[in-house]
Amino acid sequence: MTLAAAAAQIAGARYPARTVALAGDTALAVLMPAGVAAFATGDAAVIVVTVAVVTVALQGGAYGLAFGGSLRHLTAHLPAERRGAVMSMFYLLAYGALITPTLLVGVGATVWGGAAIFPVFSVLAALLCLSAVAAERVLTRRARRPRTVPAGEVRGAGKAG
Repeated sequence: MTLAAAAAQIAGARYPARTVALAGDTALAVLMPAGVAAFATGDAAVIVVTVAVVTVALQGGAYGLAFGGSLRHLTAHLPAERRGAVMSMFYLLAYGALITPTLLVGVGATVWGGAAIFPVFSVLAALLCLSAVAAERVLTRRARRPRTVPAGEVRGAGKAG
């Protein structure tokens, strides 16, 4: 999975960071339910192939695109004097985003069993990925809208000081 993530980051480096991040999030949202479908079959061969291909290769690559694209997009918009502090927080949140669901799924599996928790976790993770894509699209549209100037205000006029 790590090799697939690293390879995807290298391959994605030639494309715009925002596009890469959104593609990774979208791919993760689509691929998460594939594991649920494989486990639902109960067929060991289907499960092994799905885990090997979907989880290790494709989800690893999608995670690499989402993480690497987000990181590049963030650094491109940061002033140099703030980069260290913001990047430290980015990594703290990223690792927290990996650890928190793992702990919650572990506790949930202990209480309700892995078969009950896995589909719920997969669907919630897919929804979170889709919500990140939707939020970015909304923010981008808002940023592109022409801004209106309130009545009585003149563009470019500033207070003399």
